[in-house]
Amino acid sequence: MKQRIVLVLWLLVLPLFVQAHLIDSQKLLTVAEYGRFSLSPDGDNVTYIQRGKNSYLIINYNVKDRTAKSIKNIHVSNALLDKYWVSDDVLLFEVTGKKANHTFLAKRTQDGFKEIRLDRKWSVVRGFPSNGKHILISERKKRQKYQISLVEIESLFSQVKPKVRNLFSTSYGHNQLFYESSIQQLIGFKEKDNELLVSSRALDDPNWSLLLTAQADQKNYFLPIGFLDSKNMVVLSNKDSDKVSVYAYSLVENKIGDLIYGNDKYDVIGADIENGEVVSVSYLRHGKPHHEYLNKQKAVFKSRLSKELEGLSLTTLAIDRSGENHLLFASSPTHAGSWYHFDSGSDVLTRLISAYENLEEYELARTQLIEATTKDGIRLEGLLTTPRVNDRKVLIVMPHGGPVGVQDSNVYRPEIQLLANRGFTVLRVNFRGSAGYGKAFQNLGIGALGGDIEADILTVLDKVNERFSFTKTCAMGSSYGGYSSVMLAIHEPERFDCVVAAYGIYDIPYLFSSSNFHGKEEMIKRIEGAVGAKADAQEKPSPVYLAEQLNVPILLIAGRRDYIAHFEHSHRLKQVLEIHNKEVETLFFKHVGHGQSSWYRQRQESLSVIDFLERVLKLEPLKPSSDIEKALLANESLELAALYDNEDVILAPNYNLAVKFNERAAQYDNTDALYNLGKFHQQGLGRVKDFIKAKGYYERAALKGHRDAKVALAKLYFHGTGIEKDTVKAHEVLASITEISEHQEESLLRLMLYCQTPLNEKQAQRCLTYPVDFLNKFESPTMSTLARLIVSEDTPSDIKTSLMDLIVQKYHIDTLDFTLKVRGMGTYVWSRHIGYSWRDKLVPIDQAHYIPNEPKQCYLEAFVDLDGVDTGKRGAAIIRWEVFNKGKLEEDGFTIFRGKTTKAWRYKVDMDNPGLTYQVSVFNLRGEQVQSFKCENV
Repeated sequence: MKQRIVLVLWLLVLPLFVQAHLIDSQKLLTVAEYGRFSLSPDGDNVTYIQRGKNSYLIINYNVKDRTAKSIKNIHVSNALLDKYWVSDDVLLFEVTGKKANHTFLAKRTQDGFKEIRLDRKWSVVRGFPSNGKHILISERKKRQKYQISLVEIESLFSQVKPKVRNLFSTSYGHNQLFYESSIQQLIGFKEKDNELLVSSRALDDPNWSLLLTAQADQKNYFLPIGFLDSKNMVVLSNKDSDKVSVYAYSLVENKIGDLIYGNDKYDVIGADIENGEVVSVSYLRHGKPHHEYLNKQKAVFKSRLSKELEGLSLTTLAIDRSGENHLLFASSPTHAGSWYHFDSGSDVLTRLISAYENLEEYELARTQLIEATTKDGIRLEGLLTTPRVNDRKVLIVMPHGGPVGVQDSNVYRPEIQLLANRGFTVLRVNFRGSAGYGKAFQNLGIGALGGDIEADILTVLDKVNERFSFTKTCAMGSSYGGYSSVMLAIHEPERFDCVVAAYGIYDIPYLFSSSNFHGKEEMIKRIEGAVGAKADAQEKPSPVYLAEQLNVPILLIAGRRDYIAHFEHSHRLKQVLEIHNKEVETLFFKHVGHGQSSWYRQRQESLSVIDFLERVLKLEPLKPSSDIEKALLANESLELAALYDNEDVILAPNYNLAVKFNERAAQYDNTDALYNLGKFHQQGLGRVKDFIKAKGYYERAALKGHRDAKVALAKLYFHGTGIEKDTVKAHEVLASITEISEHQEESLLRLMLYCQTPLNEKQAQRCLTYPVDFLNKFESPTMSTLARLIVSEDTPSDIKTSLMDLIVQKYHIDTLDFTLKVRGMGTYVWSRHIGYSWRDKLVPIDQAHYIPNEPKQCYLEAFVDLDGVDTGKRGAAIIRWEVFNKGKLEEDGFTIFRGKTTKAWRYKVDMDNPGLTYQVSVFNLRGEQVQSFKCENV
């Protein structure tokens, strides 16, 4: 894929106008176009990645001459694991591979970059000083041993054997080592019996020295983050305080020492260390990332930049060795983030690029702080995001997951921005149990599910309703948020109008028994740390046992492969809601775990939620104000349609919704939607099968130049299925196609036309030349087409003979004549028999003991008996299946079986539709029928 290299350089400039209408969900819910920035040690170069559709580029930007050059183009299936400079001119990057990860070095030259791949057994140790001469590697050996060695960088790019100096071997693995340049020590760490062991050694020392041991403790937080000197580390901990604070840790005494920084309201989440000093700390203040500078020089630095980056949270990503060149990242709740280069020597701030350049023209929805106090005196913070446009006066109350140890923050959230852009106000609450507010506040949430937590949410909701007016209110959440959303609607039926619950827990006792893993002592303790004691689980409110009290529409979203909140939770809730005749819709994904793993599916899920809200709340559809917005809404409708008609994605396709979304897109003259509607009416999916309507939709799309619609229309005319056969019109429609790229269905239809009704000698010749080419490009569908031509009465006999000869020669068929020795024939089903354990057996329907919920099969099993001695000979048979509705052919298909005949050949057709007749016929390559039988789907 060819990609353009883009790097925008300008001082911070406000856009000339602000777009305030619909934002394309494909711009919001998608992977960032740019990212992974890093600064070279000398400050002259910045590398980053630019993502495309199927690949991403690693690009180098030279700060001095302002030029960008591509280093490597990598396919998206090879994820970038790491990227950093090992010297002024050499970049390291590591990517995933099919069987192993691969590490590359790229050296900057006058013409670009020279690249080499390191030995796959090598892993480069992070943090080793970038002196430009050596890298420190860990090489995997036998018996879980690793060789630590110094490798000369220059020798790796020469034609001779790399210069390697072995230092020592160790039991620390690749992922358990890093080099701490501030104390010039190699650090190794391991976990053993729930204890963290950290050791160090200089490269020329004979032994490791134990630095610290820390016991894993759910009640207390402990995280080493850096070194002050060789005897003291910096740690984040709340062992001796309510809030997580910054402490010195004595390596000599192996204990927490002096307090460096603590906040009386919030937990500290990070600290920066420079030259043996903690220069800044970070925490979430009112939910928003805040950096507090403890070093006066750094505070001045922040003040200088804040003037130009007002409203943005600033993070220093890297500083060069001179201390003058800074790589910065600035973001806010309304801005996903941009990278900047700051030269403190010349006092010049330069904007590099934004993570999402396509969003720069829009002004996104703002979030404000809502504070409230509970009756028992607990101070709460909520975050209210209000729409800038299309305000529908609908409030979405969105509890976060967890519920303990998780926090909602006021940062850029694309799914929140999409809801706001479509007119919904979103309220998020950091209820008791949330992280970030201290140990005591977090512990209040243990076992408080279904009660005090939901009361906290309602307290903040009351405060919101004092200031704002809404016509509708819905609860929406994921994981614990799904549970909480259901419980809110059960507790307050007058205040909530609908529920969206995704990947939730709905049966509290089942949490402790949903798998063998969940029954282990360690996992039980983790679960108890959120929902309370296992012994009290039966007393906790569970939506499954309170379903009769839910009186609003609910959308349940779940993943079949969710092993955190097991799918059974959602399945049980769905069943009991249906038993109580509640209004429940489901969106159950086949291959999804505890939430979506792709942006495309996340976008489809988010759009389905918005559609659910619009339908059950009876909201007026948003009106597009331009052709761009019409196309936007049409494309989003198509994405939803593609979700609901895909049986490989969701457990139960909803063809009615798929048709609805295509009809919505068709209102904006979307040709893909018109074509899809033709397919749905032709196949009878979501609508009664109607070939006349299908033809009409195909014609409308074809008039607008839709190639697939033209092919589908030509096929209708050619086959005459449901409409009058007209090969002349089929030729005319195909002749209107101007695209020259290969199109499989079109090519095979042309083959049929040229063989049966050629308009000239050139077409007749192509009947004989096309198959040779097509068999190499798309063999299986070409074989099916050749079988249809051979059996069809409309194919001239000389053409049949030529096609037969082609198959015989290409596949080395020894004989054409055969008979069938039938072993089984008729309507079969899968049945579970004694002796077959959990495996089912395909048997005649009258012999079935138990029939699972699977379609019947029109089945044939037979030995092919060739003339003479069969051993070693190759035969071929054409098989045709047909579907009849009251004696009228609705659908058919062909295939060719070929090969040796020493084993039985088997063929089956799924009988999906009741009330229809299925017929299977067997022919030889001359087109002569050998066997035929019918299966009634009664």
